[in-house]
Amino acid sequence: FDSVPLVVGSVAAVPIKTGQTITKNLVVEPGPETGMANKVALGNRAVTVPVSNASSNGKMIRPGDRVDIIAAIEVGKGINQRREVTLFAQDIIVLATGKNINNDLPRTLERDPSGKGLIQTNLTGDTSYNEITVELPLEQALDLITISNGSPAAITFMLRNPADKVKKR
Repeated sequence: FDSVPLVVGSVAAVPIKTGQTITKNLVVEPGPETGMANKVALGNRAVTVPVSNASSNGKMIRPGDRVDIIAAIEVGKGINQRREVTLFAQDIIVLATGKNINNDLPRTLERDPSGKGLIQTNLTGDTSYNEITVELPLEQALDLITISNGSPAAITFMLRNPADKVKKR
C-alpha cells in the first residue's frame, strides 16, 4: 500500500507484527468471511429485523444505503386503542441485507442440493433476503427489537437519497 488511507477499513487476514510492512496479501476487505462487527460504530449496535417486499422498498435496499425507519405502534387500551405511525429513526445506515454486508460483493457460491455442483447468486440484484441489519444507538436498537417482536409488519424502511441530510424534527 502506498499510503495509510488505502489500508484503513481492511481486516488482517493473518497475524501482523508491529512494524511489519502491510501488503495486499495480508489484509482482506470486510465481507461475510470477516464478519460485521468492525462496521458498527463505537457505542452503536447492529440490529436485524425481518422485512417483506412492502416494508423494504421491494427489497431494493442495499448495504450502505441510508433509510428512515417508520414504526406503527398500538397505543391506548380497549375501545381507545389505535395504531399510530411515527418516524422512529432517520438517516440510518444499512449494514446488511440478509447475509450481504458489502454492496459491491459480486456473488456468493453455495453447493447445490445434491452437493456436487455450485450455485452462483449475483448479489448486486439480490432480493432474496428476509431481514435487514441497521446500526442504531443502544436504546433505539432495543426499542426496534421490541416493536419488531410485537409485529414485524410494524416496521417499514424508507430509502433516502444519501445526499439528503435534512432531518424532520
